[in-house]
Amino acid sequence: MSNKVGKNEAKRLKAQALKEFQSETTEEERERILRRGMGVDLGGALQKGEEKVFEKKLTKEEKKAAMAAKRAELAERRAARKAEKEDERASGERSSGQREEEE
Repeated sequence: MSNKVGKNEAKRLKAQALKEFQSETTEEERERILRRGMGVDLGGALQKGEEKVFEKKLTKEEKKAAMAAKRAELAERRAARKAEKEDERASGERSSGQREEEE
């Protein structure tokens, strides 16, 4: 006693729901609803996230290469930040050293 719907029955119910939706709404209402991202488009597929569903999956090698590039970028940023701090410290020491000499 499962509540599982067969594939053909699901298609039939989907077509029936779409037909009902189209008969209840005007063309302008349908366009407005679809523009807002609500409901179902004429093909029956959900509009939100559809691009992600059909997006090409990355292989392990591609994922590893992407992660390596990301790590290299982060390391580069850290090195730049560290160099900035060193420059600030060095300039701070120089300016304090000059002040002591002037007094």
